[in-house]
Amino acid sequence: MLRECARKYYYTHYGMWGGWSVTATPRARELYVLKNLKTRQMWAGTVVHEAIGRSIAHLRNGRSVLPPDEVVEITLARMRADWIASKRRQNRADPKRRVGLFEHEFALPVSPAEWRATAAIVDGCLRGFYASPLYRRLRAVPPAMWLDAGEPRGFPLDLGDMTVRAWVQIDAAYRGDEGSVVLANWRTGRAGAERKDEQLQTATQALYAMATWQVPLDRLRIIDLSLIDGDERRLAVSGADLEAARASILGSVRDMQALLADSAQNVAREDDFPKTADLERCLACSFRRLCRGRGIAGRAAASPANSRPAPVAPIR
Repeated sequence: MLRECARKYYYTHYGMWGGWSVTATPRARELYVLKNLKTRQMWAGTVVHEAIGRSIAHLRNGRSVLPPDEVVEITLARMRADWIASKRRQNRADPKRRVGLFEHEFALPVSPAEWRATAAIVDGCLRGFYASPLYRRLRAVPPAMWLDAGEPRGFPLDLGDMTVRAWVQIDAAYRGDEGSVVLANWRTGRAGAERKDEQLQTATQALYAMATWQVPLDRLRIIDLSLIDGDERRLAVSGADLEAARASILGSVRDMQALLADSAQNVAREDDFPKTADLERCLACSFRRLCRGRGIAGRAAASPANSRPAPVAPIR
């Protein structure tokens, strides 16, 4: 985000701060509402991960898991409720717990067929996961062998010049055979779509596993499953990859600190975070109206990709 638009980074991490409070300024509250918006693609990924996460929690606790048909039915019912709540702008009263969709906030012309296609992707991803060899292996993991599943975790990461708290989120981690640790992640996009970011994520997860569970690098097994096409890959991490990740994170931290008015106190000033010059990025940004003014909405409306009729019905 910092690379793409420093101003968006400021809004997301500084400008919105305190926006959840009843005493928030109107601007902080607005930024907080906008920060929590999701595109329909992000929304689909969230509901898929949360549905699978509930099944994984049952496996970890030795409880039975709902049949896939029931999981899909419950998830699509939740999506219908989310869609209606977003359409009614209920997220503005409770941005953290109520889904607010980017397309509704900016009145984008998304057809009913496109909304149904989003639901179909969720349906397919869930059924693909429960039919996958990875899920069969996860069902065979004894509760005592589970290590982690789906929660953000922070850990101290030594970068040489400094130690920072880094954060990772692993969809599933468990102890395997012969002292190994298995890290598994699944995604609603195709694997390898963002190769550089994927390498950094994988290496950082490896650093976390090595520090937390004292597992050597050669005993780590890292799996990536694409729920779109069912492609399962084993990802390799080398010592060079770990050093590259440390260097990338150190460079990122320095870039963040360089923009701060007071690095020691973490004080940021909005004007020190420049806006992107790429207006195409602005069209996909939740902060576009506040940042660029209402004129940017006119550009979106004039775009050929947005010339379809407005939605008239929610997901079926």
